[in-house]
Parts: sequence; C-alpha cells; structure tokens
Amino acid sequence: MADPDDDHFGDDAEFERFAEEFEERESVLHQLVAEFMDDEEIDEAYTAQMLLSLALKMRMMAYVMEVEKPSVGGLKLDLERMQQELGQFVRQAKKGAAEYLELAKSARDEALQEAEAEAEAEAEAEAEGEEDAEKGDEREGKKRNSGDA
Repeated sequence: MADPDDDHFGDDAEFERFAEEFEERESVLHQLVAEFMDDEEIDEAYTAQMLLSLALKMRMMAYVMEVEKPSVGGLKLDLERMQQELGQFVRQAKKGAAEYLELAKSARDEALQEAEAEAEAEAEAEAEGEEDAEKGDEREGKKRNSGDA
C-alpha cells in the first residue's frame, strides 16, 4: 500500500507540469543531439554509446557535487541505483517495443518519401534551369546573327 507521505509531486497537476517540462527539455536535447549527429556524420548506435557514457559520468559528478562527504561506497550505491533506473527504462521500452517500432517505421518511410519528392523537385528545377539557359543561348545567337546582317 502506498504511503501518502511518499507523494513527491503533491497533486496530479504538479506532476503534469513536471512531465510536460521534462518532455519539452528532452525534445530540445534530442534536437541538439540530432544536429550534432548530422554535423559529425555519426550514427544513432555510436551516439547512444556516447550518451550512455556521458550519462554515467554526469551521474557520478552529480553524486560528488550533491553529497557533503562523498565516498567510494556511496558512489557505488548511487551507481547501483542508476543501474536499477536504467533497468526500469529498458523494461518500459520492451513493453512499448511494438508501438515504437510501428511509429518509427512510419516516420522513416515518411522521411524517405519526403526526401524522394524533394530530390525530384530539385531535378525538375535543374532541368528547367538548363532549358531556360539553352533558350537564352539560342536568343543570344539569333541576336548576333541578325546584328551581322
């Protein structure tokens, strides 16, 4: 049975605000990471490994900064807590795997279609530009020929 004193968020409205803020910040961070991946030309798996390493280092630093007298034993306990939290994240991800896969495939297919449409539009614009240039060359040639006469 849940202890009412264990309610860290007070009421549902407070939790909703927290959750909304968390999701917004997560989205901003995701965008920054995506831009970094594009700039550095690295893939998702490599980036995930770097982020896990960074998360571990940040958690260790947070322990040192937040505890008055950090100790090896305390750090190890905090790392065990982190391991449990990561396990919970993985369990949740497994539960939602089918839904995630469906959404991810759909988003990937949509992005591919958009990229193909964009490439076709660029090719058409380039072809039209070449045709316009050829017509301009023809007009220029006719002007020269009529000026010679």
